[in-house]
Amino acid sequence: MPADPPRVILVTDGRRLVPGATAAERVRALESQARAAFAAGVDAVQIRESDLDGGALFELTRAIAALGRTIVTDRVDVALAAGAWGVHLRGDGPEPARVRALLRRGMTLSRAVHDKDEAEVFGAHPSLDWLLAGTAFATPSKPGRAPLEAEGVRTIARASRLPVIAIGGITPSNAARIRAAGAAGVAAIGIFLGPILTEHVDRLRDASLE
Repeated sequence: MPADPPRVILVTDGRRLVPGATAAERVRALESQARAAFAAGVDAVQIRESDLDGGALFELTRAIAALGRTIVTDRVDVALAAGAWGVHLRGDGPEPARVRALLRRGMTLSRAVHDKDEAEVFGAHPSLDWLLAGTAFATPSKPGRAPLEAEGVRTIARASRLPVIAIGGITPSNAARIRAAGAAGVAAIGIFLGPILTEHVDRLRDASLE
């Protein structure tokens, strides 16, 4: 049975969090960010640091996994070795069934989708727990990508049998529109790059309730 999705996910972006930092400095900064996020009530942290080498990524994942539920983007080997809660697959990632066969019992598996067609295919996939749909609103993380807006998220949510979490330009002020569109939760990068406030996380969480 699919796992219940987190309602609020922090997605990391160390290059924006600490521009120009060394790998070691980035690991420390991201661990500190995750600690503050969990303290503020975030349900999970998704590590998306594709340019870190395997050793640094393992150290980062192990450190954050000790704090709370941690999801690793793509790197199944790191997720397993570091005791992560789950794995997230990009849209160009491997077939979910192949990845599910490698995971420990109880680990979660999610996948990125960007349109209705992908939602119909992967929203019925027995190996997945939820879909991550983006880009919801315009965001510096995906420059040049046309945003789905609330209506696009609604289309994806209706096409999927699995819960859908929306990502991209999510803020406490627009999260209610995502809830109304049928999203089960929200994921964000930018809102967590500055001081992480419990009131902001509470608003994101409340807005993602059905």
